Amino acid sequence: RGDKFVVASTAIASGGCPALELLDIALSVVGAHLNAALIKRGLRLFKRSDPYFACFPGDGGRYGAHFDGGNTPGCAITMIAYCNPDWQEGLGGELQLLDEHNHCWRGVLPLADRLVIFRAPHVLHKVTSAYAPRYALSSWWYLAATDAERKMQATLSNTQVVLCRRAKGNQSDSEKFDVEPGLPTKLLETMDWLCEQKQ
Repeated sequence: RGDKFVVASTAIASGGCPALELLDIALSVVGAHLNAALIKRGLRLFKRSDPYFACFPGDGGRYGAHFDGGNTPGCAITMIAYCNPDWQEGLGGELQLLDEHNHCWRGVLPLADRLVIFRAPHVLHKVTSAYAPRYALSSWWYLAATDAERKMQATLSNTQVVLCRRAKGNQSDSEKFDVEPGLPTKLLETMDWLCEQKQ
């Protein structure tokens, strides 16, 4: 991969990234609303990763085709928020997602205020060569994957998820996050599309 990244909580803890902190909170809110919709469709998210803030420096770096999650049990949803005002098509840096039904790649320019959500282990994707600095905040949401997580999940309300922060030794710092239910129409349409994808 051709990018460099920092764990978001590390950057936020330094106190010098208020905009990043607000974007991190926004992803938490979107994910919690997303979870409330998925519960109604039989799929429940349990926890969220500490996001990565990544930069392709603009030297033609790219990221080859891959699925998210790798060997991490329960990885279900990828969220990517872009932070690139005035990005032009000629700069490259597209997120490309494989459309298996039509046998082609679908390109998404990394424009500021654009949020992309997809099923992590089922959507093959890549980033084309970027010829200007390209910034994105990525977060991953997980299903409960162990007996302990499933037990903890049973104690959560329909609007709660667990936010994972920096690891402390072999333990991860975490907190419960609560949000009032209610979803914008566009997000509900996105949920319908996500739930039609492979289980």
